[in-house]
Amino acid sequence: MRGPFDQTAQLDATPIQRAEIARVESCFPGTRVWFGHHTREWWAYVPWPVPGLIEAATPDRLADAMAKGMGLRGATLSSSASRSIR
Repeated sequence: MRGPFDQTAQLDATPIQRAEIARVESCFPGTRVWFGHHTREWWAYVPWPVPGLIEAATPDRLADAMAKGMGLRGATLSSSASRSIR
């Protein structure tokens, strides 16, 4: 017996998530970023100025929270896409 959704396309989000992780990590060297499959949130481990975890709903919001937590006023992922924030 076939259900009404058997022909629904399946999307593997892994390549998209990997690209977002690489994008955020490239702007914040020394950090670790991942997507929490159970929490459905984006996470980052930031080793400085105070080591800790940061959580956000999207990669862009995560980058903004990382910049704010690291004391980088006005720095965002979009404004730092071509250079690393140090």
